[in-house]
Amino acid sequence: MPRVSRPWGTGAYLRARSTPRLLAGLLVLETLTLLSGNTPLRFPTWSGVSAPVSVAVVIPVLYSVWTATCLHSSMQDLEHHAARPLRYWELGQATGVWLLTMLLLGTIVAAISTPDFVTIALRNTCLWFGVALLSARALGTHRAWLIPLAGSLIVLAFGWDPAAHPHRWAVVLHPAGSTWALACSGLFITVGLAATAATGRHRT
Repeated sequence: MPRVSRPWGTGAYLRARSTPRLLAGLLVLETLTLLSGNTPLRFPTWSGVSAPVSVAVVIPVLYSVWTATCLHSSMQDLEHHAARPLRYWELGQATGVWLLTMLLLGTIVAAISTPDFVTIALRNTCLWFGVALLSARALGTHRAWLIPLAGSLIVLAFGWDPAAHPHRWAVVLHPAGSTWALACSGLFITVGLAATAATGRHRT
């Protein structure tokens, strides 16, 4: 007797879209941010000179990478036979996760730190989220972590000048009032979301 395939239920579909993993990662992000208490970190640098860096600069990198690796559905056949509608779902999913992250992360940082650090945390979340999405677009979701991880290490190691001021290109290290850093972050998240909806993505 031929096997009859059952339609996907809402729960199964959400699991296939990695929704539980995304929400679990968001919970870990919020917990780590709350427990960190805005602890200042001092990383070794190429010049040997650096200023203290808040964990708000580093933690968003981890969750941005996690999100980018979760956007690809495990429903392989449906991915390949319905690529056009699914890419718009991925855009909606990425946008929703990004906005939810901004809301919850901003609330947590506001409770443990100053308004300046709220601005920095949200700005850097936009930047790393965009970088992670672009990395997933260029390298595939399984290797989406490569560019954000390499980028964050380069910025922390080489982003300071001999006076412990951030170089212009090290936008994640800039103070809260930096218009240049804000513009770069906005550009990265915009291009990253656009790339998520683009055709011809790597799906492995």
